[in-house]
Amino acid sequence: MTDHLLWCRNRRILSVRCSWPADAVEMCERLEREHPGWLVSWMRANDIPGWELPAGYCATRDDVSLPRGDEMRRLPEDGVWRRPAVFGPTVGVLRERIASMQARIEEREAAAERFWRRMHTGLI
Repeated sequence: MTDHLLWCRNRRILSVRCSWPADAVEMCERLEREHPGWLVSWMRANDIPGWELPAGYCATRDDVSLPRGDEMRRLPEDGVWRRPAVFGPTVGVLRERIASMQARIEEREAAAERFWRRMHTGLI
């Protein structure tokens, strides 16, 4: 079973065990089709002091990392490269945050590509 198939199977099990809203799994699957490479899940509201979040959707990428990539992190920024993670209390907000983070990923990849091209052509 591929990693993504396992993720999808586990998400369905988790949705039942944690009583997700009726359409949450289908919405996660739709968002993943719209945004290849992103893994989407639903989260219950969190009222732990310092970590408060309303219920909503979160999305991560497990194939890249960026400094300041984990927008769900509550601790001060330490410059460590982390997997991108975004949250949205609504599907619309999550779509915006995925798009914004995806643009950062693509910008970082383009900069790395330019660097390596210069390295290989002896321009550095």
